[in-house]
Amino acid sequence: MRKIAITIFVLGLFGCDVLDVAVDVKYKTLSNVFLKNNVELQYSKNYFVTKNKNEFLKYFGVGRTMAPIAEIDYNKTILGIAVPPANKQTKIKVVSVKKSDENLIVNYQINYGKELSYNTQPVVIFQAELMGAKNVIFTTDNIYCDTLNLSNGVVISGRCK
Repeated sequence: MRKIAITIFVLGLFGCDVLDVAVDVKYKTLSNVFLKNNVELQYSKNYFVTKNKNEFLKYFGVGRTMAPIAEIDYNKTILGIAVPPANKQTKIKVVSVKKSDENLIVNYQINYGKELSYNTQPVVIFQAELMGAKNVIFTTDNIYCDTLNLSNGVVISGRCK
């Protein structure tokens, strides 16, 4: 009887939130990966989720520079965030990737710098394990932007202003 009372007290104290805890997911930013020139960005913020090599190669390429070429594990999901080309220094940074229930939650920031005399294509590409997630939720500065359902192949969307 005492164990039941303690269990009821703990559940009452913490509520159902005890079962809905977001856990950190390891992710790896891929360097020297770029968005192909033939990809049209339809939104102010564009989100990509690819689940195999063929999907990835439709949208992204790997650049040859002095830095080491990204090692891409095509068994893991590849995610991307891109904004339209701009003549400003623009850095997209993944702040965190977390798993909660059936959702992978990606929180990111975009930082703008000085004006440039040319256009750049701001994009960040990274890999993460889905860990059973059925949706990817993108947030910027912890403000909801978009949810992508992973039941299809490549998913591209963008609703955040």
